[in-house]
Amino acid sequence: MLGCSSCSRVGRDGELPVLHRPCLDWVKAAPFAHRGLHGPDTGPENSLAAFDAAISAGYGIECDVRLLADGEVVVFHDADMTRLAGRGGRIEDLRTADLRELRLLGTAERPPLLRELLARCAGRAPLLLEIKNDGRPGRLEQALAAALAGYDGHVLAGSFNPFSLARMAALRPDLPRCLISCDFDKATDMGRVKRFLYANLLHAAVARPHCLAYGWWGLPRLMPAVLRRLGLPVLLWTVRAREDMVEALRHGDNIVFEGFLPPSPDAATEQEGRGSAASAQE
Repeated sequence: MLGCSSCSRVGRDGELPVLHRPCLDWVKAAPFAHRGLHGPDTGPENSLAAFDAAISAGYGIECDVRLLADGEVVVFHDADMTRLAGRGGRIEDLRTADLRELRLLGTAERPPLLRELLARCAGRAPLLLEIKNDGRPGRLEQALAAALAGYDGHVLAGSFNPFSLARMAALRPDLPRCLISCDFDKATDMGRVKRFLYANLLHAAVARPHCLAYGWWGLPRLMPAVLRRLGLPVLLWTVRAREDMVEALRHGDNIVFEGFLPPSPDAATEQEGRGSAASAQE
């Protein structure tokens, strides 16, 4: 099930051959800004302002998607709205019109719909969409597949839940899938057997991922190293300091970051351009 079959973008691919994997070189190119490039000067997490900042800086975007009561897909991390919107209740009980009343972390920004993010991004930055499904896979995955129909840009559908990714494989076999995992040492709400299976990626047979996103602090570990050796790109999450980036990248190909600014391809290109111009003047 290895090999690089195509570097096409999502909207132009047909169904992937069973024995081949898509070319995911783009996954390794630009660091992914965790919930957008958020901060005091750029806007709150998972906001259009934070996504605009990530695009402008040349980063990819990692964000979270949930299902609203009317079937729309919203970009929002928590199941409960207290931390992010200052009110109780679950985001899944709201309808699209209700989002107008919400404000993210006391700012003027409101939770965006996925279709708003896609329109704003327009293929200018790769997206890692983490499927936040607190129930049985089905409705959210179907809505996500529909929302991405015709989108001409690089997208990864990611999830901790292998059954969610299996559902995405059935709905959109052309869409690359990313299995998200970590060592689960602090996941006391999970049974010991499940923690072992998930930490060691034994559930990958269900998810059939094209790449991995693994909590960098839990590495090195055998199965992430084996799957990387077999050709799966490995993202390291969530890196919050430059010195941690150096350590994390010993075990993977790219990072999901927040709290600092790692080098981006745009920044490298700009630096090369300045170097060339300086050389020409000498």
